[in-house]
Parts: sequence; C-alpha cells; structure tokens
Amino acid sequence: MRISFGFCTSDWWVSRVIRWFTRAKCSHAFLLLEGTQLGDLVLEAEWCGLKLSTRSALTRGTTRIVDLIEVPPSMYPAVYAATMKALSGALDTPYDYVGLVGMAWVAFCRWFGKKRRNPLRSAKSMFCSDAMVALILQPAGWPGADTLDAQSIDPEAERIFLHTSLPPS
Repeated sequence: MRISFGFCTSDWWVSRVIRWFTRAKCSHAFLLLEGTQLGDLVLEAEWCGLKLSTRSALTRGTTRIVDLIEVPPSMYPAVYAATMKALSGALDTPYDYVGLVGMAWVAFCRWFGKKRRNPLRSAKSMFCSDAMVALILQPAGWPGADTLDAQSIDPEAERIFLHTSLPPS
C-alpha cells in the first residue's frame, strides 16, 4: 500500500474562486490510499461531510490532480492510524457553512499580507479537505504540523508546507 496527500482542481466555478482567492494551482486536498484490498481509495471532505471514494471517481469530469506527495514509508503507520482516527471522529460531522464564510475573511486578509485565523471556526465541524489533512498530519507527528491551523489553511499553503516539511524515508 502507498499513502499520498493529493491536491487537485477542476473547472467548476467554486474551484476557480478558490484558486483566484488563494492565488493557487489547486483548490482541493485529499488523501490517497493506493493498493488497498478495495483498490485505490480517496478520503476527502465534501458538502456531505467526510467521503470515501475512488481515484477514478475523484477525477471524473474536469477534476485533475495537480500534485501527489507520497508519505515516506516510515510514516505509514502513524499516518494510517491518524487517518482512521480522523475518519471515525468525523463521521456524522456536519458541513460548516459558517466556517466557510469565515475562511473568506482569512483569504481576504492574505491578499493584504495579513495572517488571520478563521473567526467563525468550530472544533465540531468541517468544511474542507485541507482541515482534514492537517488533522491527520498533527497526530501522525509530521514535522512542523503542530503549527498548522487546520481551520485557516488553504490547499496551496498546505501543498507547499508538505513539500517543505517532508520527513526522510
């Protein structure tokens, strides 16, 4: 089995807005578990909460993968355990539309070089896969992940963080 953190985008208007606001190549994050007994599985946050699907379902339509960052094999056990914990803890978690509005404030402030936390964040809800990835990285002990604010990070910032903090194999 291989584990990767992935980043994708699409031609959908929401993806375009996210890329425009964040000045990014990607608009969405996901976790890819390749070579499982069920095939290649994708874990992502959607409007309905955390969703488990397949790689082919993810790339249906205009969605394309921008970047895949493979987890070093030495981190597999910790990332897998953190993924299962995040998955079990997020079942039946409602989509946080209010938190999403707060994220617009975070993105607006970034345009002016200011770093702000999401003022409408909630520890009990989720609205993006970026938060899900950060909530996996932190308990997995990923170097530097403890500095990530899961409810104020955008996909591009997370992608750059992963590339610059990749632990050795």
